Amino acid sequence: PAFGTPNAVALSADETTAFVMDTGLDALLSVDLATGARTVVSNAATSNGGPAFVTPRSLALSNDDSTALTVDSGLPALLSVDLETGVRTVVSGDATPNGGPRFGRPQAVALSADEQTAWVVDGLLRALLSVDLETGVRTVVSNGATPNEGPEFGNPVSLDLSADDSTAFVVDPLFSSRALVAVDLETGARTIVSNNATANGGRTFSSPAGVVLTASVADALVVDIISGALLSVDLETGVRT
Repeated sequence: PAFGTPNAVALSADETTAFVMDTGLDALLSVDLATGARTVVSNAATSNGGPAFVTPRSLALSNDDSTALTVDSGLPALLSVDLETGVRTVVSGDATPNGGPRFGRPQAVALSADEQTAWVVDGLLRALLSVDLETGVRTVVSNGATPNEGPEFGNPVSLDLSADDSTAFVVDPLFSSRALVAVDLETGARTIVSNNATANGGRTFSSPAGVVLTASVADALVVDIISGALLSVDLETGVRT
């Protein structure tokens, strides 16, 4: 099928397949990178298991490429998708489990290296949460009250994790002059890495919307919607190029 509104992509470990989330089709597709052929992996018609997608966002793949995690801001919930069968399962939502803060508008997900924890940014809660993937329990890691130091999130929209899972790098177009923020995953402390007030910061953020770290974890690549640009951010100096 032709793409509708693709909004997230993840690459298989062998780099032969891209998995694309499409909110226009309410579907997860695979794309053969040699041929460009698109195949529906999961939508309302592909499996008789799990809730249909409403507003799926973001993707994170398991290490063996057997499962994709996605957040759906319309349900709202964290879902797992079996990439062989297309079956969707609620990992964490209002009733799974019924403890912990409810999702408001989950916008992005990242998976820990040990695949025990998902990290989710929520724009309505203005928070970063952890989700235990065995139990579905949600815990606030960082928001205006956790800890109560540092600028608060405005609308966190995307994140990536450091290689040792100690830090989440979050982009927030409403956070203190539009910012890339580092969050200590043990304490929840938020530190501005780069924003429009960063000295000698280079090109300004307009509406930062996505982030991925380079393999060396020396830089972050940030896509900016309004300026139509892909920026490189030096994680030590905050300089944007």
